[in-house]
Amino acid sequence: MKKAFIYSDDFTKYDYGASHPLKTARLKITYELISAYGLFSLPGSILCEPEKASDEELIMFHEKEYIEMLK
Repeated sequence: MKKAFIYSDDFTKYDYGASHPLKTARLKITYELISAYGLFSLPGSILCEPEKASDEELIMFHEKEYIEMLK
């Protein structure tokens, strides 16, 4: 079974606000720990950098109004 970790340093450039539970610095720390332990070199492990989704792709999962509000 393959396992993928999706990460980009761009994740740390976004701030969801003080009241949001996701602190983007934790994403970088998680990536660095996984890398330091060599987990990306395990069989079936993949490190992927995400591609930016188009609006058409986003509306497959989210309401158009929600996407517009986030913009």
